[in-house]
Amino acid sequence: MRDGSPVEVEADRMLDGAFRPRAFQWEGRRVTVRSWGRTWDDDAGRHILVMAESGRVFELGYDPLTAAWRLIDRPTMFPPRPRA
Repeated sequence: MRDGSPVEVEADRMLDGAFRPRAFQWEGRRVTVRSWGRTWDDDAGRHILVMAESGRVFELGYDPLTAAWRLIDRPTMFPPRPRA
């Protein structure tokens, strides 16, 4: 997985082999995961959308070949929603 920046992730491995991140380090702080969203696989590995307790959404990536996690998208990278 080449995109994003390396990140330390605390995750549980489920019986079906899926990961459930509990927390990760971002900008020197521990970010606690409140919920998990969509997951998908591509040539780079597994991608997981997570929502932090703050309500911010992050995309985490896991490369099974290197067992390394990356932070793919940060909340500041999401464009603001247009007003109706």
